[in-house]
Amino acid sequence: MSSPPKIAGDEMITVGFDIGNGTCTISSVRQGFVDILLIDEPTLISFSDKQRFIGSSASSLLYPSSTFSDIKDLLLSQPRSQHRVSFLKKEITLTPVHLLGMLLSRLKLIAERSLGVPVSDCVISLPSYADQFGRRAYLQAAKIAGLKPLRLIHDTTATALGYGIYKTDFSDGEILVVFVDVGHCDTQVSVVAFDSGGLRVLSHTADRRLGGRDFDEIAFKYFSKQFKDKYKIDVSSNAKASIQLKAECEKVKKGLRAFMNVSIGIELLMDDKHLKGFITGEEFERLAYGLLEKVLFQCRNALSYARVGIHQVQSVELVGSASGIPAITRTLSLFFGKKISRTLNASECVARGCALQCAMLTPGFKIKNYQVRDWLPHSVGFVLDSFWIHKKSLVPKGELFPTVKVVNVPVRGGISHLFASSTHTDEKGQPLDGSQIIDTFFVCLLVHDLFLFS
Repeated sequence: MSSPPKIAGDEMITVGFDIGNGTCTISSVRQGFVDILLIDEPTLISFSDKQRFIGSSASSLLYPSSTFSDIKDLLLSQPRSQHRVSFLKKEITLTPVHLLGMLLSRLKLIAERSLGVPVSDCVISLPSYADQFGRRAYLQAAKIAGLKPLRLIHDTTATALGYGIYKTDFSDGEILVVFVDVGHCDTQVSVVAFDSGGLRVLSHTADRRLGGRDFDEIAFKYFSKQFKDKYKIDVSSNAKASIQLKAECEKVKKGLRAFMNVSIGIELLMDDKHLKGFITGEEFERLAYGLLEKVLFQCRNALSYARVGIHQVQSVELVGSASGIPAITRTLSLFFGKKISRTLNASECVARGCALQCAMLTPGFKIKNYQVRDWLPHSVGFVLDSFWIHKKSLVPKGELFPTVKVVNVPVRGGISHLFASSTHTDEKGQPLDGSQIIDTFFVCLLVHDLFLFS
């Protein structure tokens, strides 16, 4: 049994932004309810000589050479990359931070028009695999847009919050739920424990190169070969035909959701010929076997990190823009030995969780006392000056946060520098190369008290 969370503060409004690689969604909490302000807005930015297009207005792909998609992936994988475009008769250079800032500015404007009030404080989602550079980049982009994120929240944590805060029946004690989020170009899996007082994320795993677009690519290659064999036409050699075929492949994938064992046909006009192709759900699943195994690999890792057996999992929630592919549902059902649940709206769940988290962090909102403890994806360590190093991470990967740690440090000459760093570790917790500075502190010894200044 479940019921909506009790939210008071009728005159107050909070906003949450879900920034996906394929689409964006905006949610708000107002007048005691969680509302969706915008859903499935394309994550696209396109430039012409005279105008900039963002979202659905950029989806026509009239300017493919100056159209940016998968902006989140671009920011997290190539944060320092530079891109030159012609705009207003000038050559300008853009970074992924600029692009995300433009996108957030547009989403902020949409939210303000819908709500009728200025929007500043918010919560923004980001993937669990984002490193320290990526998290800083998100904050920089938000600053460009005039937003003040109260928190950056992991995608699956936001989903879990929106799921758990509605649950009221814990008569059998704590329940364990696995969330599988198959997005446009990444897959994230989390194991979460729920009780009446809140949630604890027990693990996060992710494959940042596995998503719905990979399933689209399988269909694209299949039909390209079919057309080449049957009509002696190479669709991949024609940019416009390739775009058209990829759009048709998206329809094929959606069609296979409803008609698993029915042949699906597509029609493509090229060189004054009508090209027809067919694929069955069974054939598609066979071709996608390697991708499906990668999804299961993340599930195994998530269970391993959480130290949870399959038999302990009460429910598996499948979300994400690619979650409707029958082959994924079928594969997960066989692996977990139970029916896969899709009780959450795949397009809305992350944004709803963001808006709820923002309400929980906003003074004046009276909301159900619900604690969110997340799983730290990277270790946090400290280095004091250049002579003293903690050999062990102060906060190891996998620890729940928010958390408070006390570190005793020697102070020479009354002042020292303390560097906090985010560290990637191996399976045994040993640090790997590529530590990233989180912040720098001055440690001052005055009288007998220790003060930290960031």
